[in-house]
Amino acid sequence: MAKQAKIEIVGDASQLKRELASADGDLGKFEQSAGGSLNKFAVAAGGAFAVKGLVDFAASVQGASTKLVAAQAKIATVFEGSSGVVAAWADETAAALGMTSTQAQTAAAGIADLLKPMGFTAEAAAGMSTDLMDLSGALSAWSAGKYTATEASEILAAAMLGERDGLKGLGIAISEADVQARVAANGQAELTGAALEQAKAVATQQLIAETSAAAQRACNDG
Repeated sequence: MAKQAKIEIVGDASQLKRELASADGDLGKFEQSAGGSLNKFAVAAGGAFAVKGLVDFAASVQGASTKLVAAQAKIATVFEGSSGVVAAWADETAAALGMTSTQAQTAAAGIADLLKPMGFTAEAAAGMSTDLMDLSGALSAWSAGKYTATEASEILAAAMLGERDGLKGLGIAISEADVQARVAANGQAELTGAALEQAKAVATQQLIAETSAAAQRACNDG
């Protein structure tokens, strides 16, 4: 018969219970998937807990904490002096996107990280990425749940790099000719190299915003 090592809590165990509940709540804020670790506990009569459950829970907390620190480091590095603006945006908008604040900032950082090599400043990349994240929420709702806001944001990010086929799934059709025509209309047809890629990214964002006007109106109307 398998033996089980137990820790006997003598006296009032209410403080430990409160601390464990608090730790679980904090963990859920930055790594929802780790929340299930509490289910690995075997709670016995008299306040005895399985040692392995405690160890597994501690490991989950440590792993989630490491991911959080890495995410925060990326956000600060990508957005530089604009990280505070992005954080304020996320605090206000994340819930509507079905994300935590950190998740929203991380997703926006992923888009900005693609824009900066084109020559966008951290400030400009912050503005474009948060605008695209807002749009991803509207497009997610417009798709009736077919795409999450995260998935929609990934499609929009790819479009900034010229990979526009995924936009069709969101009800948006933009061709290379459309982008080139908008670049010309913006007076940037003579640009080359990174400057041209930057101009095309801006043109793509403009076209996406215009093409998805119905989705944005529906989102604004609730």
